[in-house]
Amino acid sequence: MQLFVCFFKVRRSRRPRVTSCLDHLPGFYAIDLRAHEQALGWSVPRHVRDRKRWTGEWSEQYRVMGHWRLTVQFHLARTLGYDFLLQVDDDSEFSVAIKDNLFQIMEKDELKIAGRAAFPDADHVSVGLPELARYFIVTENFQPSPLLFSHCKPASIDGLVTEGKDTTEKGSGWDRTSFYGNFVIHSVKFMHEDMVQRFLKLVERSGGHFMYRWNEQATVGMVWQMFVREGEYDWKSFGKNENNGTFFCHGRDY
Repeated sequence: MQLFVCFFKVRRSRRPRVTSCLDHLPGFYAIDLRAHEQALGWSVPRHVRDRKRWTGEWSEQYRVMGHWRLTVQFHLARTLGYDFLLQVDDDSEFSVAIKDNLFQIMEKDELKIAGRAAFPDADHVSVGLPELARYFIVTENFQPSPLLFSHCKPASIDGLVTEGKDTTEKGSGWDRTSFYGNFVIHSVKFMHEDMVQRFLKLVERSGGHFMYRWNEQATVGMVWQMFVREGEYDWKSFGKNENNGTFFCHGRDY
């Protein structure tokens, strides 16, 4: 039983903090993927190379990071024999020693995903994603977790639309609740479940994750709500120590 740590150097002028903090992670193993970018598919997908279709000001490398996280890291972790994957950013830091073995907690509690916190993401980073999820549910005749519609207004498939677009009033539609991608632990087995992989491949083929900045954050946020049930995730205790203080910081937290 091991946990695989993936981190990325997107802003190449900044020295990553993660590598200096690995002594705080008992039983974990990390690999710096910057040395293997080309071999591991770190490139712009062919079907989204028309930059005129890209929305927002996010850089090419930022978009490639999200694409890589969705399409490569889970397969890489499984190929290397890992059960769980910890995803962090290059400017993340573990500020104090972690006394608990997080992957053993994941296993004991049968968690599929865990991290710092869940929050409503910005309204311009998930345009079209709920509509694609709705298409998936209808065409696959799939019954999603009740969690999904609890984040929709109305609380049904009719609420699975982009908030504030077209005929949708502000405050209606999918509420964009996601989680911080700079500290999240994934069950590799869960991310390879057949229906999860079908949805991720649909997202990849659509190109929306790259062009419209769904990235892995909004996409896996949708996966969480579609495929995970109550008791199978934890956004409250991970990233905290016994005194309810944080042991994890992201660059923007300083």
